[in-house]
Amino acid sequence: MPRLAPAARSEKNLKVIIVAFKDLERNTRVFRQAAALSSRGHDVTVFALQNPDRDLMRSGPDIRFVETGVLAFDFPKTLKIRDEPAGIAQRLRKYGRGLWRRTVMQLFTRRYVFAREAARRFRGDRFDLILAHDHHSILAATAIKLFASGTLAVDYVEAPYHHDHKEAGPRPGFFRRIEIFVERQLLRLGRLSFTVSHGLADLLKERGFAASSHVIRNVRYHVAVSGQSSIRQDAGLGEGQKLIVHLNTVYAGQGVEEVIEAMPFVARHIRFATLGKFAPPDYETFLREKARSLGVSERVSFLPLVKSPDLLDYLSGADAGVNVRQRTTLNNRISLPNRVFEMIGAELPVVSTTIRDMRNIVETYGVGVICDETNPRDIAEKINFLMHPDNLPRYKRNCKIAFRELCWDREGEIFSGILEEHLSSRADRR
Repeated sequence: MPRLAPAARSEKNLKVIIVAFKDLERNTRVFRQAAALSSRGHDVTVFALQNPDRDLMRSGPDIRFVETGVLAFDFPKTLKIRDEPAGIAQRLRKYGRGLWRRTVMQLFTRRYVFAREAARRFRGDRFDLILAHDHHSILAATAIKLFASGTLAVDYVEAPYHHDHKEAGPRPGFFRRIEIFVERQLLRLGRLSFTVSHGLADLLKERGFAASSHVIRNVRYHVAVSGQSSIRQDAGLGEGQKLIVHLNTVYAGQGVEEVIEAMPFVARHIRFATLGKFAPPDYETFLREKARSLGVSERVSFLPLVKSPDLLDYLSGADAGVNVRQRTTLNNRISLPNRVFEMIGAELPVVSTTIRDMRNIVETYGVGVICDETNPRDIAEKINFLMHPDNLPRYKRNCKIAFRELCWDREGEIFSGILEEHLSSRADRR
């Protein structure tokens, strides 16, 4: 990430804490938000399970990072057989009064422990703003508000408490359901709401979480890309061949299966590659078998995702991107993936799904074409159209122009300005 140039400083330096019940090694949205605020002269703390990569931390403005690491409950020492009877009785009396409380605590999730750590570490601190990164962090953010102080805000990145797939996990237990009920009430205390897409903003309003939300898109900093050839070598491209890529974790509903089904109808000089891990891992075997059965296995590659700082340069060696995410789940239908912006930043025009927010970006900025994501023949037709020599250069130029606006350098200023204006107006009303 390039070091941020000093931004226009706010009239008042705010003290802000961003709370993220996440490992931030791969989540850069929290870091970008913290960097945007810090570059405007605000005092920023990030409290998370694990901090970002150290190189990323060093590349940005001065931000205080506090991490919890592995979370665990404090158990009393185990009684030992060799303890004297009197000692056993004494220890039973000591721990007996709190036995029920500790037993109940074990039944709650790690969110409770994270919140307890937040209260312990920041008790007595005063913050102007406490920003919960998604609904998973609301218990800890509220604990800081109770034991410290500050205006509560929430940044939503997915539909709260919605599981698209039953296999995502077992039904929450009794105590987790109590915790979810409490969290739902706490989320409604948020004075300010941010989110990543207009579809999610509408859902939050419909379900009563936020009357209105500011859409802050999950975009990257603006950088110039090199157009390196590594990805072409990794995908085994020969002379005169073109490459279209899918960028994301590969699982059912992401459209990879549909693209493979489209490949028999795609011009033979065009190859397809995915960048990302598979969920579940054996889904890769299924896709490889599908490609083999369709006779396109030699034109389909499955590549690992490269590290975030190198991603745009690596991607820029391809020719175009494809995101034909299916409308099969709620989170899919309201999504606006950061991967779409990364493809635009790498100057890769996109063959896009009809999902509302993605379609709006592609059509507004002219950075690709829309296809029927359920129809392999239509996907193939749009790929062939986009990759035609008469069309591809024009769409690539549009990507380069669009990236100047669809970048965090701009989005971060909007984000910081909204926070400053909100807190300033609250202060004026007091």
